Amino acid sequence: DVVFHTHGIPHLMFDRTAETRPILFGNWGALYIFNPLALNMDWAAEFMDSYPFTMRREHFALLRSFIVEQMQAPNFDDAFVTLLRRTAEI
Repeated sequence: DVVFHTHGIPHLMFDRTAETRPILFGNWGALYIFNPLALNMDWAAEFMDSYPFTMRREHFALLRSFIVEQMQAPNFDDAFVTLLRRTAEI
């Protein structure tokens, strides 16, 4: 996946003092349901079908740590392979 953004949107999304924020849409259609299931999570909605989708850089490390923990792997590379295998088996 690629992260797209429009000028000014990341600032608006992460500004805790802003009165208005961009609207992000989620879709109830189950397009990518297997990833959360493989991570032992509940599926709520799809957020990968609408853009912009923006993450703070420091959140990637937290996300990788979460995947390592959920996959009970020694490192992210092994965890990602396990995640792919589990996703394929569902």
